Amino acid sequence: MRLIAAEDYADWKGVKIQEVYQLIKNGDIRSLNKSNGSLKRLELVYVDQVPEHILSLDSEVEHLNQKQAAKKLNVSVDSLRQRLRENEVKSFTIKGYCFIPMNQFNESVTFR
Repeated sequence: MRLIAAEDYADWKGVKIQEVYQLIKNGDIRSLNKSNGSLKRLELVYVDQVPEHILSLDSEVEHLNQKQAAKKLNVSVDSLRQRLRENEVKSFTIKGYCFIPMNQFNESVTFR
């Protein structure tokens, strides 16, 4: 399964965003549980297939924001941002939110 922004889902399906939120509320569409509060203004929904023009995340992969990834990798956020700028670390940006797939790191990853 893939994760896409609710806004992208609405555009793709040709419906209003309010209708998408109603589908989520009714349980017709499953959304990502945002219990940690880090995605306050971004609703991600699960879909089986995604058109190529819509950026999506693999729901089987753990994705963290910059602060969470830096903490998990035991580096400073500035150090991680530098590696993002230099394309040493892969990331995705959806609606202004940065997602770093953690499957690109193995247990022996060290940053200087």
